[in-house]
Amino acid sequence: MSSELGSTFIKNYSSLLTTVWTSEAEAAKLAEDPTAYARAKGLPVDQGAMVRVDSTPHEGLFHKDEVIADWTATPGVHILHVPATPVVDLNELQDADLEAVTASDTFIVIIL
Repeated sequence: MSSELGSTFIKNYSSLLTTVWTSEAEAAKLAEDPTAYARAKGLPVDQGAMVRVDSTPHEGLFHKDEVIADWTATPGVHILHVPATPVVDLNELQDADLEAVTASDTFIVIIL
């Protein structure tokens, strides 16, 4: 995945996380059809591929390379890491904080 595409992926992935974590209706849409939901949120789903949601708790932070590697590792299957509950209190974050997270070049902030 090119660095420009990787930046877009991380931005859209981060946005998807905050949307799912702040809306039960959005979480239900993701659970109902992860592939269609990922496409609708701007993630690059390969033609004929399926998206599998992984809600397994993660030790520490997800590194952007880890998220991208898992997304692209298996032909025909994209792994989408979406911890079941937010690991930060989204109500305490300001818009600038969320923008900083989505603009991050190094880490996806998921603190356990």
